[in-house]
Amino acid sequence: MDPRVSVSAGDIAKEFELELRIRETLSNLHDTVREIRETRVQLRGLRSRVQDPRFRSVSDAAESLDKKMTPIEERLLQVNAKSSEANLNYPNMLDEQLHYLTFSVEVDDAPTQQQYAVFETLRQQTAPLIANWKEIRSSDLAALNNLIQQNVPAIYLSPVAN
Repeated sequence: MDPRVSVSAGDIAKEFELELRIRETLSNLHDTVREIRETRVQLRGLRSRVQDPRFRSVSDAAESLDKKMTPIEERLLQVNAKSSEANLNYPNMLDEQLHYLTFSVEVDDAPTQQQYAVFETLRQQTAPLIANWKEIRSSDLAALNNLIQQNVPAIYLSPVAN
């Protein structure tokens, strides 16, 4: 660091405050993606159990739930990225954009107005997606669980063909 440039405690405090806000947004985003992925794994297991035609309503509800979750996950995180070079082929989604913003804020100066504006834009794009997932979780997932409890035995064996 150039000794002629002085960094004030206020600048560092502003940087820290913005980094905390970004971290909180990223944490909420990651929690949402984790929950969606955990739900998807369980839905796959469920669908393999309910292939019998009498469970069609449960299978359809599980498929519908998966279709509602997918666009949320795809906007929060680049799901097609399978390698470090994938960002050359696929657009950066909100997760990556927030990480890049964190890197740009990690300098020994106060955040710029542009960095605050970018954070606010990304936060405003992230918040409704997280809220949408919470709504799906409390309505569609709850309805699917009720449907399962009413229609699918806890232990089920497929009929054996003779």
